[in-house]
Amino acid sequence: MKLYSALYEEFYPFDLFLPEWIKQVVGPDDDLSDPGALIIWGGGDIHPSLYLRDNVSTYTGPNLTQRDQAEAKLFAKAVEAGLLILGVCRGAQLGCALTGGILVQDVSGHVSDHLITTSEDKTYPTSSIHHQMMYPWGVEHELLAWTHYPKSNRYVGITDAELEKWPTRKFGDKDLPIEPEVVWFPTTKCLAIQGHPEMMKYTCSFNQYVKRLVEEKCGRCRL
Repeated sequence: MKLYSALYEEFYPFDLFLPEWIKQVVGPDDDLSDPGALIIWGGGDIHPSLYLRDNVSTYTGPNLTQRDQAEAKLFAKAVEAGLLILGVCRGAQLGCALTGGILVQDVSGHVSDHLITTSEDKTYPTSSIHHQMMYPWGVEHELLAWTHYPKSNRYVGITDAELEKWPTRKFGDKDLPIEPEVVWFPTTKCLAIQGHPEMMKYTCSFNQYVKRLVEEKCGRCRL
C-alpha cells in the first residue's frame, strides 16, 4: 500500500497509523494508481470558486492558487483511483468542497484548542487553528464529531436558507448549530479532519481516535 502525501514531505502521524505502507510525496502530475491513501494537508483558505461561491470573507486572491489547482487535481485522481483521502484542516475543507459541499467563509472562536464530541458520545481535546468551517449538509456524509459546545457567534458566507437548514443540537438549554469537526464523505472516500493530528502527540486521545477512524475507513474502502 502507498501513503501518498500531497505536495509536502510530511506523513506524521499517519505513517505511525499505517507503519507498513510505502511513503511517497506526490504532485499534480504524478501517478496515483497504486492502492492506498492520499493525505491533503492544512494551510490557507481555498478559493471559493471551488465550491461555486463568491469571495465574501476569505484570505484568498482573485483566482485559484497553484496549490488550489494542484490539490484539486490530486483529489480528482484519488477519487478516480478509489483511494482513501485524508483531509486535514484546509484538506478537510477542500474535501468538503470537492464532494459538493460548501464552506462557511468566516467563523469566530476556533483559534485555540477545544473539546469535540463524537458520534460514539466520547469527548476528546483537539487542536484548532481555522476561521472557516465545513458545511456538509447538502451532500451525502456521516458526521463523526462536532465541537463539544459551539464556539462561533457568526457564520459568514452562507444564505439565510442554508442557515435555517443547519442541523441543531441541544447544548444546555439552547438549540445551537452543530459545528462539524470530523466528517466522512462516502462518495469520495474522504475522511475530513478539521483539527491537526500532526500537531499533537501520537499517544493523545484525539490521535488514537483518528487512528481508529483511519483503520476503519481503510477496511471499508477495501484497500
